[in-house]
Amino acid sequence: MLHRALDAGVPEAPFYLMLAYEADYGGLSSLVPDDPVKAEAMHLLMIRLHGWKERPVPRPLDVASRARAQALARQWHEGPFKERSYRGQNRATFPHPGQPGYGGLPREFCTGHTLAP
Repeated sequence: MLHRALDAGVPEAPFYLMLAYEADYGGLSSLVPDDPVKAEAMHLLMIRLHGWKERPVPRPLDVASRARAQALARQWHEGPFKERSYRGQNRATFPHPGQPGYGGLPREFCTGHTLAP
């Protein structure tokens, strides 16, 4: 569902995928295989989408892996997100279906699943 959310341009999806690709924090992230290149790509996408700052010390990736992460971030930003910016959105806690005011349930990427408010 997270990958479908990313493909649908849902601005919260890269944050959760970044966490999932970084390590197995439990729950949802344990279902996604760790991938340092994709984790860095999601972080770079969050910079483009939400104005996050570059990490003071980037992930220890070789030059080719870093270039691949940059290419993926650019591809996702230009593709599903149509080069949009969501700067100013509260990045501390992204809205989820259980929060008041979420609206629009269910989203297109999870059609067929009903989420209780």
